[in-house]
Amino acid sequence: MKRILQKKGFFVAKRLIYVFLVVVLSSCAWMRPGFETPQVQVTRFVVLESQGLAPQFAITLHVVNPNRSDLDIAGLSYTIDIEGITLLSGVKNNIPVVAGYAEQDVTLTVTADLINSLRLISELTRQPHDDFTYLLTAKLDLGWAVPAVRIEKQGDISLRSLTR
Repeated sequence: MKRILQKKGFFVAKRLIYVFLVVVLSSCAWMRPGFETPQVQVTRFVVLESQGLAPQFAITLHVVNPNRSDLDIAGLSYTIDIEGITLLSGVKNNIPVVAGYAEQDVTLTVTADLINSLRLISELTRQPHDDFTYLLTAKLDLGWAVPAVRIEKQGDISLRSLTR
């Protein structure tokens, strides 16, 4: 009798292991196989009235979802560097869901880092030039079950093109 109970316990344990493996493997399947990285572009940059010395801006990011499933962004963190100096950084939550194969604008209200702004102005007065290198770094938090999506955009901004 004892031997029968031991065999039965072995089969129950074996079944539990199989069930556990099936659950784990199937949970990996819904973690978005074939998931494509969303695209993020800065589409608008407006100077706002500021309350203090540091300038404020409204920056519009255009998020493109190239995936079939909706993009439910729990939060967004970002930094914008100009000439290697971090001028703008922040976070945003309460972002609208970006439907599958759709686009959505997200507007951020940002206050510039005053000290880094003065540092950039100081460097530009020492070495003036018409082209500026920028770097946009963003992290999209898609929830606890999916790894965050990190996006980097780098390029140049020409003062000549802005003044035309």
